Order: sequence, then C-alpha cells, then structure tokens
Amino acid sequence: MADMLSPTGNFAAMLLLEAGGEVFQLGVSGGGGFADTLAAIPIAQSLVDAEYSNYRYLASIVLEGRNFNTSAALAADLHTLAARNVSVVIAQDLKVANNPDNPQPNYAAIGTALGTIARADVHASIGWVQHFNLHDPKSGAFITQH
Repeated sequence: MADMLSPTGNFAAMLLLEAGGEVFQLGVSGGGGFADTLAAIPIAQSLVDAEYSNYRYLASIVLEGRNFNTSAALAADLHTLAARNVSVVIAQDLKVANNPDNPQPNYAAIGTALGTIARADVHASIGWVQHFNLHDPKSGAFITQH
C-alpha cells in the first residue's frame, strides 16, 4: 500500500498526473494487514501534499483498514499522525464478511465509504446517520451485528 501511494512512484502519483487534477478523492484497497495501512498513512498525506504543490487539488485519500482486529479502546489514535487528508475505513458489512463465497472476509467497506463521500455535499459529514444511514432492511445490508 505504501508503494502504491509514494509521491515519486508509478502508481497513484502517475494516475493523478494522468488525470490532470480531475481526481479529488482517491481510495486505496489492499495491503496485507492493518499494519500496512498504518504505515501508509503518512505516505498518503505526503502524496496529497505533493499534489497541492503541483497545483492539483486532491481533497482526501481513503485507505482500506483491512484485517483490523483489535478493539476500539486498544486501537491507535490516528489523529496523532497529523494526516489531515487521510481517512481509514475499518467498517464492514458482516453479511458480506460472513458469506462463505467471499474470498476477503477481513475486508473493509471502502467502496461503500467512497460512494457515500461522493453522494455527500461538501459541508456534510458521512457520519451523519439521518442522511447517510447504511442500514437497508430490504437487502439486509449493514444489519448484522457482532
């Protein structure tokens, strides 16, 4: 994940260059475990900073917090990493995670987060449950709890 996000690399940096400033949110999925995600946070912020210095506005990078396996009380405080434009998604729909046909049961719902961000107004928080409630009784999405 860190290699993908390197500001001098051939992956995300090249994608953003080729997009010519038309990408405002970038989602990155993959990596081996949550330690990879933590290591990628400062690199992701440096990519955002590099884009700003090249007069391209990249509002945020959303990282998949795959294999997050600790309690919230024991989790690292990501605010201490000074990465204001980087977010980490650890949420998952247990209906998807527990599906025996799912090859990635420890995934994080980064696609759902990116879709919600895209739907939100600039001033809106995707944590605003009244407007961005992911629970869907019809499909059963985000209904199952631990």
